Amino acid sequence: GDFSDQISNNNRGYVFYTKLFPAIMQGDNAHKSVIEALDRICLHEEKFDAVVIIRGGGATTDMLAFDDYELASCVAQFPLPVISGIGHERDESVVDLVANTRCKTPTAVAAFLIERAMLAEETLNSGSAMLTDLVTRRLTNEKLRMNNVESALSRSAKLHLKQEEASLTDMKS
Repeated sequence: GDFSDQISNNNRGYVFYTKLFPAIMQGDNAHKSVIEALDRICLHEEKFDAVVIIRGGGATTDMLAFDDYELASCVAQFPLPVISGIGHERDESVVDLVANTRCKTPTAVAAFLIERAMLAEETLNSGSAMLTDLVTRRLTNEKLRMNNVESALSRSAKLHLKQEEASLTDMKS
């Protein structure tokens, strides 16, 4: 809930497309359930930029599923970046260690994603400003070049007209 609220109501107004792939997050079958959810994500991987595995805090024994070898192997080899936010700051699982990015809580994952979007926006704005500056300078240089060509053409035409007038004057005499 905190993750969804943070990601949906961020103060920057960024829109994130999220899709829940439900999984059991504690108990004997949790690791299998998370692997099955990851398998379902793989069927649609082209629609996503990353996978978020989040779970609120709890007892240490509730987190044991995230130390499972099979699950950690699946996360480590997953074709999309996996961002983990499992438990509290003090909790660290094997899945956290093999994930592309580890955040301390689900809320921290949302903050991380918002920050990444902000960095992307800043990069785009910076690139846009550089491109605008480059195009403006190029247009200014091309206008200057066109003015120089226009002046040279005008001088050349006037000189040619004077030469032709002189030639006509010589022909009259």
